[in-house]
Amino acid sequence: ESDRFTKRLRTAFDGVETIVVNASGCGSHLKDSGLPALDVTEALAGAELPELHPLELTVAYQDSCHLRHAQRLPAAWRPLLEQIPGLRVVEPAEQDLCCGSAGIYNVTQPEAARELGDRKAAHVLATGADAYASANPGCLVQVSQALGRAGKPLPALHPAELLDASVFYTDAHRLIFAAMVDLYKRNIAVDLVTLTDALKTANRLEDIGGPSALAMLTSIVPTAANVD
Repeated sequence: ESDRFTKRLRTAFDGVETIVVNASGCGSHLKDSGLPALDVTEALAGAELPELHPLELTVAYQDSCHLRHAQRLPAAWRPLLEQIPGLRVVEPAEQDLCCGSAGIYNVTQPEAARELGDRKAAHVLATGADAYASANPGCLVQVSQALGRAGKPLPALHPAELLDASVFYTDAHRLIFAAMVDLYKRNIAVDLVTLTDALKTANRLEDIGGPSALAMLTSIVPTAANVD
């Protein structure tokens, strides 16, 4: 099945000099298949970035295995993230340790994957970060679920979202709220109480009440209207 999709992609991109990929697992597969793929960090290396605006946030950045090992691009996002004013990037312990997602490992070996995910989540929480970032969707979902099991969900962000927020002057609190809404919609470890708290912070309104907060949430998450 993988070969079939790769052949379709090869046909679709025939004649294209470079395919820039922001999901490190996909980029690793395309490189292994002989397609002219570059991770987005390779494409941006040495590039002159537009003006970056402050993003007052502490982020626990975890290299994905596909970026760190398969593509041999350890800490590839750090030089880009370190250019963002106000952004503090911290690294969880055991960067070389897999989070347990590993392609379909979390499906074929769920117990072992869960143990790895919980271990990784504990390292993320130990940093005291406001958010968690990784460059592979599988890692973002795996660690987010583990953080939820620990009762301490964090916003999950691709590093490119941090760069985008800085370029387009997105407030850090609103970025966090949007990430929490995304987790809620995907049914990953976030409840409406957590969302409401994030909304209060995003709007910086200390006196926002439950009903008014839920009214604002309803426009984003329709099921919020069903909560007492």
